[in-house]
Amino acid sequence: MKPRGLVGLFSLLPLLVPAMGQADPAYSSTFVQLRSSTLTSPAYTDADGQAFNSPCVFAKDETSVYVEAPLDHGADAVTLNVPYDRLSCGSASAAGIGDIELGFQHSIHHTPTSRLSLSALAIVPGGGANADPAISYGSFGAELGVRESISFPIFSHYGWLDTAVGARAYSGSPATRLRGAATLGCPVSPTVTLFERFDFTQSLGAANLAVASNPTISLRYDDQESETGVVVRVRKGLSVYVSQLNVLGGRNYGLGKTFNVGLWAR
Repeated sequence: MKPRGLVGLFSLLPLLVPAMGQADPAYSSTFVQLRSSTLTSPAYTDADGQAFNSPCVFAKDETSVYVEAPLDHGADAVTLNVPYDRLSCGSASAAGIGDIELGFQHSIHHTPTSRLSLSALAIVPGGGANADPAISYGSFGAELGVRESISFPIFSHYGWLDTAVGARAYSGSPATRLRGAATLGCPVSPTVTLFERFDFTQSLGAANLAVASNPTISLRYDDQESETGVVVRVRKGLSVYVSQLNVLGGRNYGLGKTFNVGLWAR
């Protein structure tokens, strides 16, 4: 339930799209995603991982636009993600643009059924760092990582397995964190694909251990999450998806669920 909602190096959609329905996981054409997510967090975990009810139910509605454009005949790609968040906790509320993420993905090894890439992400702070609840950290950041995408034949179509690991650091107070994700997608018909994702965040170094008024951006937190969803192809180049993300555990983090719905076009 961090302000990721499928954002960053380990975003669900950038991982899924190259391999969906085809053998070659390449950045074949410009991809655009419009997404809306709703998060509800009635509880949180402390520094020892113990769960407690929150003083108020934290809610976050996010609308985002994500663009992925190929370079060098599909060998590389540049990415842009811009979110707009609406937050509330009891009588307090805030709204504004969240952190803007600019990314670059460079392929270092490519076969007809796999792709190994290095990824870099620049984080430009949005507004609302001093709002209550806070919308973002208000700090510049960067993320470096490595990702492997593998496609495989199943039921006369192609499924995929994506894994990624990397580190994110900020210029300000948030702790440096190690992040990882794995996503498995399996087609069940020519137009329907099911997917399951697991990801984790592990904070490194010292930082304030207090849970923030927005529990998805505490200065130091650990979390483990799973996401289950379905993608339906409406027509060539256009798909819709729905998913639900659940927090499995963690420290200094909000507990709850996130419901996502989105539109893919390429």
